[in-house]
Amino acid sequence: MEHSKAGDEVRTRLFVTPILVHFACLLIIALVMVAPTSALTRALALGAIGCAGLAYVTNLALMSRRRTGTEDRELLWDVLLPIASYVLVAIAAASWALEAPFANMTGGMFFAPRFVGEMPDDFNAINQAIRSKYELIFHPTNSKQDGTFRKLQVQLVDDEGH
Repeated sequence: MEHSKAGDEVRTRLFVTPILVHFACLLIIALVMVAPTSALTRALALGAIGCAGLAYVTNLALMSRRRTGTEDRELLWDVLLPIASYVLVAIAAASWALEAPFANMTGGMFFAPRFVGEMPDDFNAINQAIRSKYELIFHPTNSKQDGTFRKLQVQLVDDEGH
């Protein structure tokens, strides 16, 4: 006895298979994030997953538009949210690749702990960095902004005023 209806194969390919593909991508992303690899390797892997996911969802949306009626499609769940997710993965890849060099070029620091055990060392480094930095603010009495240099004298004073 046959229980399938006409069009079940198309509906399965358009609505069940994507769920499995998205779940597999999620597992691969989790593996990429915990693997002991360099930041560049991680960024490249996330970028590839993001771009492949975008291509897959776009192809799926075009295919579903041709093969199913509008009552079978849910634009938000089947197209918009997956596209937004894969775009965010691609953006995360770009920011992962650029963040460490950008932080170093601007005098900042970049921390990307993969495990909870790495966080205490990162927090200690941050703690040491903020305890050894000072901010100087200069408000000139001469309000002319003519590009001339001014001489500053900085003196350190301890808690007792010496």
